[in-house]
Amino acid sequence: MNQTLTGLGIGLALAIVVIFLLLGANFQSLRLPLVVLSTAPAVLLGVAVMLWITGTSLNVQSFMGAIMAVGVSVANANSAGHVCGAPPKGRTAFGRGSRLRRT
Repeated sequence: MNQTLTGLGIGLALAIVVIFLLLGANFQSLRLPLVVLSTAPAVLLGVAVMLWITGTSLNVQSFMGAIMAVGVSVANANSAGHVCGAPPKGRTAFGRGSRLRRT
């Protein structure tokens, strides 16, 4: 079990590095991918708090869920316009238009 969690930890670290490199190539900057990846520690802290509140141990299923949560948060940070350089109202309008249906 310890070996499995170690392997998953290495996988999470490699995933974050690969995402950083891909975003760096996409944005042609090193600063903007750091902004997007700054959501990952908050998500991991949230996962740890929820595991503590529910009394659940860190196992393979919860670790895979943490990896998925980091991926979702990075995708949302990327698509919500946080790195487009727009003012906050512009980011809100961009995120609203890409996430909500028109009525």
